[in-house]
Amino acid sequence: MIRFLAVFFSILALLIFGAATLIKRDKPSQADAEGYALTQVGGQSGQIIGQPVEATNSSTSQKAMNQYNKLTAEEARVILHKGTERPDGWGYKGEYTKTDAQGLYCCRQCNAPLYTSEHKFQSHCGWPAFDDEIKGSIRRDADADGRRVEILCENCGGHLGHVFKGEGLTKKNVRHCVNSVSMKFYAKGTEPPKKVVLGEKKAEQKTVEQKTSVQMPADQLPGESKSIVPAPVEPESLP
Repeated sequence: MIRFLAVFFSILALLIFGAATLIKRDKPSQADAEGYALTQVGGQSGQIIGQPVEATNSSTSQKAMNQYNKLTAEEARVILHKGTERPDGWGYKGEYTKTDAQGLYCCRQCNAPLYTSEHKFQSHCGWPAFDDEIKGSIRRDADADGRRVEILCENCGGHLGHVFKGEGLTKKNVRHCVNSVSMKFYAKGTEPPKKVVLGEKKAEQKTVEQKTSVQMPADQLPGESKSIVPAPVEPESLP
């Protein structure tokens, strides 16, 4: 009987040890966690949503993507995975929301010039706002929600935010609502880094040079906003 109990408890101990080893092995390390994007707006820093920061589209190789600027987890969440930066006034302050210095705003991922300080205005919506763009720098796409118009960097396809019309905030009656983390500001007199253009994009630009863009006109895309929505911000006003 004693021998039987000894064998039984030995087997039980081995089972417990094995289970503990498997649990420890399945738990992601900090290094693993840093390879994933953070949660959506309001999430706690460090939470994982299961989307790799290094994710790329099928038409662009990882080697080519590595030529772009390295992004932090938060920058990748917004630029690569179309996330939204928290607005000012919710315990957070966007880097460029209230910036009024003269200079140039470039894409954080590829350095492509996007806006000048002359385009910027204070919309009090919680994010940087622009009523115009550097010609040929912005691409407009119908957003997945079917209502808004997404704006992306024409050069690298990085997510910038959304564009709204009909709010009457400026004479141009347009508001580009842009995430601060999608841009990098260079003050007047400062030379911005050279724009990174991948081989495929170079070939594409050469092919379409001097031709009319086939993109949908902005006035035919859905998602026109009529007024600024006060806090709490409604989905239509998110960048």
